Amino acid sequence: MGPISFAVAARLAARRHRRRSTPGRRDPRVLDVRTSDRQNDLADRAEPAGPVDDRVGRMAAALPAGAGSDVMGSGAKSWWALVLAGGDGVRLRALTRRIAGDERPKQFCNILGQATVLEQTITRAEMVIPSDQILVAVVRAHERFYTPLLADISPRCMVIQPENRGSAPAILYALLRLLTMAPEGPVAIFPSDHYVSDDRVFMAHVDGALAMVVSRPELAIVLGIAPDTDEVEYGWTP
Repeated sequence: MGPISFAVAARLAARRHRRRSTPGRRDPRVLDVRTSDRQNDLADRAEPAGPVDDRVGRMAAALPAGAGSDVMGSGAKSWWALVLAGGDGVRLRALTRRIAGDERPKQFCNILGQATVLEQTITRAEMVIPSDQILVAVVRAHERFYTPLLADISPRCMVIQPENRGSAPAILYALLRLLTMAPEGPVAIFPSDHYVSDDRVFMAHVDGALAMVVSRPELAIVLGIAPDTDEVEYGWTP
């Protein structure tokens, strides 16, 4: 795999949590990734998002039976995913405490629907990435929260950090593990606590980005949406 060949950050938490862009200007270093006919076809055939509870329930029931096969690309056997689930969730602690009754971080909480946002993220990734090629990065201090949720994950796909040091160390730590397992192929990186309104449409874009990185391995692609305001507390997409 060499250097980090691919990173997908699903920056879709909420429309207001975005950095303001300058109209009419384009960074020449940024690749303009346009959707292919195949991606547009997948998006056209996607079901309406509908209520969150109904959508999550349908995904959980359908995907194990192969409902995501029309999204999964032909090169998926060499594709890997990394789900980042080591955050402490401090900013939403008051909400998650009210929902769960304990100090669990938000990724281990049922904020939207019956599944936790971590489970929703893994289910979403499985639409494009084989389930046995999805790594989950967690922190040992959260063991009592993630153990019941990740009982079906292969031990080789569990990346347990001694402590939370932020996203960059978690990514590096997991990719060093992956180098010993699969030295080639692109890696999609998913935060575990983001809301996506239409999983099929979003993962169709991920499918296209992965395919592009296979042909252009020097690229690092970030998927996002156009910002409509500044939000300094959310952070910035590099």
